Amino acid sequence: MIAEPAEQLLTIIQQREQEKAAAKKQAHKLAQLKPKEIYIGEKSVDNIVLSPDERYITYRLVTNPTTAKNTIVPNYVTSSGFTEDIPTRTKVGNPLAIYEMGLLDLQQDTTYQVPFKGPNR
Repeated sequence: MIAEPAEQLLTIIQQREQEKAAAKKQAHKLAQLKPKEIYIGEKSVDNIVLSPDERYITYRLVTNPTTAKNTIVPNYVTSSGFTEDIPTRTKVGNPLAIYEMGLLDLQQDTTYQVPFKGPNR
């Protein structure tokens, strides 16, 4: 009677070890399929799109101006009872964000950057 729970415990421990080994093997396989990292520095990424044939990923890098000033609009009626600022857009005439288009070729593991230049840049 005492030997049966011990055998069950050993069986459970062996199953968990097998599951850990299978999970590690699966993680290794997935890591090989993962595309390389792209370092973007202070930029942010948005508008990520996968092509229909799943070969390319396009994305947009945004460099926000560091000198932009937001207007301060106080909200006097709040649930906390204190005046809080309402988030607003930047003031008119401030420098605009700079956009770049990125193209990642998943088959060749290559990245291309395409800068956008507007008429006032």
